[in-house]
Amino acid sequence: MFREIARYVRACKNCIVHKAEQQRPPRLLATDVTRLWQQVMIDLIGQLSRSSNDYTWLFNMQDHFTKWVQMRSLRKTTADVITKSFAEAIIYHHRLPRRSVSKQRDVPKSCSECWQA
Repeated sequence: MFREIARYVRACKNCIVHKAEQQRPPRLLATDVTRLWQQVMIDLIGQLSRSSNDYTWLFNMQDHFTKWVQMRSLRKTTADVITKSFAEAIIYHHRLPRRSVSKQRDVPKSCSECWQA
């Protein structure tokens, strides 16, 4: 019976067109990072339970070369707050990275405008 079903599915044009994808989605491409703070991975973690100082978010920044992590606690996740936190944690102490990458959609797209300003 298995062979009959397999033969039917191979012959069915509808089955071929609407077949579920069997491959995993592609992973992030490996990049050539040769210096400290050349590329930074940024992500938001939350919304967490409220702390005693009313913080509910964690802003995670990781150097891609050394895997060094900087974290800041945030009350809001607006582009201005994230940009200021990024500047205080990374730019003022190290330098402006060539690239900042986020796997999440949580980091507001308007942050890219703030980086360029």
